Amino acid sequence: MSSPDPDLIAGNTYLAALAGAILGLKAIPGTSVKERWGNLLMGALLAIYIGPAMVDYLHITSVRVAAGITFALGAAGLVAFAAIIDGIRQTQFGAIISSWLSRNKGA
Repeated sequence: MSSPDPDLIAGNTYLAALAGAILGLKAIPGTSVKERWGNLLMGALLAIYIGPAMVDYLHITSVRVAAGITFALGAAGLVAFAAIIDGIRQTQFGAIISSWLSRNKGA
């Protein structure tokens, strides 16, 4: 039985995206297990879909550098998604909408 090729593993963007999101998951406080898994999923999805686009945009040809960028996006994406969710929780959407509706009532 042969061992897996390290270059194949290091160059896999999906594994890099998932590993980055898992690493970021350790640093993110979540209120529940469900929220942590949601953050993990969003971090991985951001890395999987935005990572290759960023690699193409930056004209990166090295597979390992591309996987590293994808890994970083997975970790950063998790943090960004958690911050967005926290910001949504702290924003008082009801007050914003009711003030907007009462302001535009006469229009």
